[in-house]
Amino acid sequence: MAKLTDQVQKGTVRSARELDEAFARGHYALARYYQSKALESWARKAVPEAGQDLKAAAVHLEKALNGAGRRLEAGGAQTIREWKQIGEKMEKRAGWVDAEVRKAIEGIGIEIGETGHKIGFFK
Repeated sequence: MAKLTDQVQKGTVRSARELDEAFARGHYALARYYQSKALESWARKAVPEAGQDLKAAAVHLEKALNGAGRRLEAGGAQTIREWKQIGEKMEKRAGWVDAEVRKAIEGIGIEIGETGHKIGFFK
């Protein structure tokens, strides 16, 4: 990131794509961070916090995919919407189900890992 910052300041960034990919990496890292925070919050029974973290992980995963030029398929977009909705329910302390939450937190973790491989963030 320091290299990119230096390039931007010097005006030597070759394309908007370079910036998009750098931001996608940042969003990817945030998705991983918030998913781990959701796990921690859920383990502590901090339901509203876990909901916020789950929702944030979904938002950043979506932004990482978009920034990396990956178009979400209908099923993937629907799943991300569902994760956000579960997070909303948890924040409001209404309408969430224990099994649904565990499945969402685990599912987004798996998707984040697969996304990292798909878009070349790690091999």
